[in-house]
Amino acid sequence: MKKALSLIEVLISIIIITIVIGSLIKIEQNNLFIIEKSDVNKLNQAYISLYSLNYQVSDNRNKNLIIDENLTLNNEELKKQTKATNITIKNKTLDTKELEHPPISFTTIESTYSIKNSIKKKFYTIKINK
Repeated sequence: MKKALSLIEVLISIIIITIVIGSLIKIEQNNLFIIEKSDVNKLNQAYISLYSLNYQVSDNRNKNLIIDENLTLNNEELKKQTKATNITIKNKTLDTKELEHPPISFTTIESTYSIKNSIKKKFYTIKINK
């Protein structure tokens, strides 16, 4: 019986360890990319929520908006993040139904909010007129 490891055994074990470490580093990089993409997506959804919750029929519809110009922000870091972010808002009237008794009309409006082709959200509003 030999008590020492041969040179071939040592080289093979070093190669196996190198391959395992390399694959672990690659997996970590992929996970960090997915987390970063998720954070950007979450931030874009927050920007869209700012405008969709403040629904105004006459203002800021069917146009491109720059977040920095339309909001009053006190935080300088937040101003830098939002400076280059554009939101495209488009309204489209889908359907209008009218009732005779009582005279009421229902209008369905589709509002599409999108940011640089990265995220697109659609909201539907039913407007009731007497």
